[in-house]
Amino acid sequence: MIKKKIIFLILIVKTLTMRNLVSFLLLLIIGQITVKAQETRADKKALVFLDNIQTYNWLEKKDTDTTNTINFDGTIQFIDGRFNNSSIGYTTHSSKYKRLTIEGGIINYLNSKIIGNKVKIPNSKNLLCIIHNFIIVEADTTEHESLRISRLISKLYVKVDVFVENNQQFFSAFRFDTVLTNFDRNRKRNLNIINEFNSTFIAKIDRFNFGNTVNKKSYTFNDIQESLKDKLDLPILKNVALKKGVYANFNEFVQNKPSVSNYEIKKDKLSDQLFVIDKDGNSQLTRKAFGYCDGQNIWIYLADNFFILHRKNNYFEFYGFAGLSRIENDLFNAYNVTRIARMGLLSYGGLTTLASSGNAKMLEPHYRPYELDLEKGRIF
Repeated sequence: MIKKKIIFLILIVKTLTMRNLVSFLLLLIIGQITVKAQETRADKKALVFLDNIQTYNWLEKKDTDTTNTINFDGTIQFIDGRFNNSSIGYTTHSSKYKRLTIEGGIINYLNSKIIGNKVKIPNSKNLLCIIHNFIIVEADTTEHESLRISRLISKLYVKVDVFVENNQQFFSAFRFDTVLTNFDRNRKRNLNIINEFNSTFIAKIDRFNFGNTVNKKSYTFNDIQESLKDKLDLPILKNVALKKGVYANFNEFVQNKPSVSNYEIKKDKLSDQLFVIDKDGNSQLTRKAFGYCDGQNIWIYLADNFFILHRKNNYFEFYGFAGLSRIENDLFNAYNVTRIARMGLLSYGGLTTLASSGNAKMLEPHYRPYELDLEKGRIF
């Protein structure tokens, strides 16, 4: 009797299991199930890194620059219009990435720095400068530690809107939107790129004809303040509930409106694959998506991989792929590989021989923190 009851229970479990399996397959076929990606170990490590990244505070102890000063009968005032108003990029001092800041903040620094006696603005006009971007990006070009040369390229992405004041009305003068580049073997001196901005920006003011600005549209100071508030009025920053799906482009991301609700994500060591699933259950590989969201986290596409976004106040950052670097092994270090390549031996199968030597990998991926520009979708 007991044996019959056990057999009966087993049959019931099997029946329910088969029914659940069939239901699952039917739902999957008609496209009502979205295979959502879970946080990987790499995602969790990236979030921990960004949560705990240290700050490098630049203290100007030996700033003796006197060429980048300006003075006129009026005033120059800088106002912060950035999404990220707490730092100015990332630096690799001491071989570790740190969040780069300036003592007192970049706005206080610029307001105190650009003073002196270089430029005369006619009719005692005042200038109002809105900082939209001020981000330093470092690129280490050192081939290998064995070369004992630390070459660092710094780029400063800067965008400033300049208004000239006349009778309490502000007229648009010009936009300073450029990328400044500095190359220095000494990492500590490389932050002089900010002084380069000061000199270049003042030279622009010196050449500009402010007499034509009165023919342009004017704004009150309150108008400008309201426009900066409207800049932060983005659904991706305001909405607490993230919508699950695939962002076909940057605009869908900032509007929190993914256009594809069903997707499947497959991740491996080399690349990630994102499949969009249509209403008929057909899946198609896409490499044009901006990113995707599982309803809790957001991933952004870069270099055939998706990297989890980390929100900090009013901006997003992520820890993503930065490139491949040669690594040293017992017989074939990066320096020797470079010498062999210059001799032309790699064209005769030398690269295959080195790669299969078994001593160590010849190439190794490395990563760095990025900041996402919420105006145009660029990454810095």
